[in-house]
Amino acid sequence: MTIPSTNLRTGAMLSLIQQDSSGNYTLGVSSASTADLTAATQQVAGVQATFGAAQVRLSLASATMQTQSQNNASAISQINDVDVAAASTQLATYNVLVQVDASMTAQANVNSEAVLKLLKQ
Repeated sequence: MTIPSTNLRTGAMLSLIQQDSSGNYTLGVSSASTADLTAATQQVAGVQATFGAAQVRLSLASATMQTQSQNNASAISQINDVDVAAASTQLATYNVLVQVDASMTAQANVNSEAVLKLLKQ
């Protein structure tokens, strides 16, 4: 986006605003005609319209970026939630496998002891 440069010291405003040698500005409205005042007012209104349009465009761009930022944060949060759920499921699966292994080992030990008792008799 390009905001055009504006110089209110030219055109119709030039006949109304004067700058002295020390840099101070004076407004010469008393010597200006109605046409000069109307033209200067129109010049200022045109500049205000240009800057107003640029401000609206920048505000819209800012609002769009804020919405995109919120959407990205929401997506990242959902991805993290899915990762936690998958990790929890995997942990539960591994816990079950460890318990099954311990149970099978205990059962195998009991069966071998029973076989040894039978052989000893």
